[in-house]
Amino acid sequence: MSPPLSALLFTAPDGVRVPLAEPTVVERVHTPDGDSELVFVPDDADLEAAIRRAAGATSARVVALAGMLPSWTGLGTRPLVGAGQVLTTGHAATVCAMARIVELALTTRGRTWRDLRVGALGYGNIGRAVLALLVHRLGPPREVVIEDPAWAASAPVADCDLIVAATSLGRVLDVEIGRAHV
Repeated sequence: MSPPLSALLFTAPDGVRVPLAEPTVVERVHTPDGDSELVFVPDDADLEAAIRRAAGATSARVVALAGMLPSWTGLGTRPLVGAGQVLTTGHAATVCAMARIVELALTTRGRTWRDLRVGALGYGNIGRAVLALLVHRLGPPREVVIEDPAWAASAPVADCDLIVAATSLGRVLDVEIGRAHV
């Protein structure tokens, strides 16, 4: 069997206890372009040490951090993988996917980005990058409203034509009442 091209390191969701004490390859996905492994990172008081062990559990050249791991570990700026491995946060894939979804939604609905009042719900690394990519590809929208408790000029996005949500909090937008819970 050939070595995997990539590996995705992940932790258990909050409140879920996984009975694995060591990093474990829990799945190997075969595709025509190559294999990828999914590697579980167990709870550990020293998260970065656990990530280093998990990266060592795979022979993949490219190692990606999933979920909150990038934010918890300096966005890939620390040495967390072995020699010959490349670390990625996975943010680029998330940003591109979100931008493509917005473009598809606009096309499907026959709307024009430049005519919209766009709300950015969550304006951290991913939220800023998604908005920047959309502006780069589509030009500036009519108006941008940012709602993020960490952003000084935060304002409600409830009355926006389009809301791009990039937040790690979860359940922050109640679509039925059109209000954010940030």
